Amino acid sequence: MSRSLTGATALLGLLLGSLATTAEAADRRFYVSAKWGSSDVEGSLDDTLQQIVDGDEDSIGFELGFRFLKYLGVQAGYHDFGSAPGFGPPCGPGDAICPSVLLPTEADTTAYSITVVPRLPLIGTLALFGKVGLARWESEVRSAFSGDGEPFGEFSEEDLIYGVGLRAGLIGPLSVYGEYEKIGDIIETISVGATLTF
Repeated sequence: MSRSLTGATALLGLLLGSLATTAEAADRRFYVSAKWGSSDVEGSLDDTLQQIVDGDEDSIGFELGFRFLKYLGVQAGYHDFGSAPGFGPPCGPGDAICPSVLLPTEADTTAYSITVVPRLPLIGTLALFGKVGLARWESEVRSAFSGDGEPFGEFSEEDLIYGVGLRAGLIGPLSVYGEYEKIGDIIETISVGATLTF
């Protein structure tokens, strides 16, 4: 092992040790969450192609978080917003020739996010929480008549994600919550979920 790599490993060990000591003093906790809700996916995926998506769909999400301070944490999330209906030409970004006809489409939209999550205890186990961060969403557009066929357009973008919710402790490390969340100007979600803290 090279001297520089050894030094980097030792430095990483010291930083992790320091973080662990500080985190323990601040009541650190890891947690995982699963949620189910309804998402309103609405907007233009591509102004040039007029790929329009507008519909309400069931959605699910999974989050892994770390509370490094008593009232502040960070979390990473995966979000699946289902298949929202829309309309547009059967073309993808970069297609040289595109017919002007508009056809019914479906857009399968997912997102990955990283957020900061502050919380404010209220009464008993009840707490208010918020979230703000960055999300990268991706949407695959296919003809509404093609079933699970190949998408003719794939779109992605990075957007601000933010939300607010109310959490209540249930039994031991298990809690439940309700949440409103929005990604940019295109996706709004209302959901309920459960969190396991360890």
